[in-house]
Amino acid sequence: SFTRLDLSDRKVAIFALGDSASYSTSFAESMKVVYDEIADKTTIVGQIADEGYTYDDSMAVIDGMWVGLPIDEDNEYDMTDQRLTSWVEELKKIFV
Repeated sequence: SFTRLDLSDRKVAIFALGDSASYSTSFAESMKVVYDEIADKTTIVGQIADEGYTYDDSMAVIDGMWVGLPIDEDNEYDMTDQRLTSWVEELKKIFV
């Protein structure tokens, strides 16, 4: 539970590991669970466009943006390095 965490004046980036083929209608939805728990307590950063991902549906996508970084090492492993590098470069602009 996140209820005891004091996240005020903090910035939080969310990421998740998932399987977009086996769970195509709920890919990386664990990020949305975390998002819902902390969104009113902190500033969430690191959202990315859902372009380039193969999935059918996910609660972790709001208005075409993932609430964090989804990684699929089972089916899109060839994209992981590029996705992580791009995401970290964006986070550096926020955190550094």
